[in-house]
Amino acid sequence: MGVAFPHLRDLRLVDNRFTGLVPANSLSNASMLEYIDLHNNNFTGQVPLNLGRLPRDNHGNESVGSSRGDDFSFIDSLANCTQLQIMTVSRNFLKGPLVNLTYLNLASNQLTGSIPLNIGKLYKMRELRLRGNRLSGRIPFSFGNIVMVNILYLSSNTLIEVIPSSPIAFQNLVALRLSNNNLNCSIPNDVMGFSSLVLLGLGGNAFTGWLPLEVGHLINLEVLDVSDNRLSSDLPRTLSNCVVIRDLLLGGNVFEGEISASLQTLLGLVYLDLSRNKYFGKIPMFLRDFPFLVYLKLSFNEFEGEVPSVEANVTISVEGNNNLCGGVPKLRFPTCATSSSDKKRKRPSA
Repeated sequence: MGVAFPHLRDLRLVDNRFTGLVPANSLSNASMLEYIDLHNNNFTGQVPLNLGRLPRDNHGNESVGSSRGDDFSFIDSLANCTQLQIMTVSRNFLKGPLVNLTYLNLASNQLTGSIPLNIGKLYKMRELRLRGNRLSGRIPFSFGNIVMVNILYLSSNTLIEVIPSSPIAFQNLVALRLSNNNLNCSIPNDVMGFSSLVLLGLGGNAFTGWLPLEVGHLINLEVLDVSDNRLSSDLPRTLSNCVVIRDLLLGGNVFEGEISASLQTLLGLVYLDLSRNKYFGKIPMFLRDFPFLVYLKLSFNEFEGEVPSVEANVTISVEGNNNLCGGVPKLRFPTCATSSSDKKRKRPSA
């Protein structure tokens, strides 16, 4: 293919049924190639090392890459691919290495091993998607060198240490997904310093401690998911600064106490999940005042008293709270006892 089309710049073989190995040999002479999209096929095997032959280096030598056996060894092989900008091979069955680009999508493959330190050489990377593989070990400190990255998805792997950062790292980061790994430390304050973040996904790990006060710095945040961790204590009052947040997912932790009044300022909430925690006391009436609310999950806590009435389009979940009363009939809670103040009748006017 590279011989027949030496000036080929854009190759898209998306959503077919191609099988076998990625045809690197036929691409090795396509030195002008800038965009490769092979996703949603049935390619198998390792991402080939000789993709690194696409451009020659300044000395006219061809890069054949590293001979290491780990699944990311082709990051060295592609270090000289100066023309290649975008590569997407997600939703195949590949089991091999990574590359130096502005956009790289290797999601939903079978990549194994640790992420190499050389990942930090992807200086111009803007979108890096590695979710849904079998990557393990620590997230390397060299990630902090990828200062231009906007989207970083590392979710659904088996990584064990949260991403480190430096004062200049990730200042352009808009979306960070680390969900469904084995991260078992406290949430670093640094993560809450990425003020450009719109989406932060940390759910499905084993984070301990509490939600940092620094969450209040995320004034552009629209989605915060810290569900299914081991976070405790109460929510920080600084959360009230996140006024554009739409989805707030806090379920499956050990947050306790009464629901914080700091939530009152989050009037853009669409999805609020406080389920499976240790909240107690009355459900605050301000929860019914969110104009855009669609989902309200309060189940399996220790709430008591009256269930606030909500708009008909709001799906409310309150099961597992045995001391509630009232609410819409389908909830099947007992009628709330009339308070003594309500029993007082006004005196008839003279």
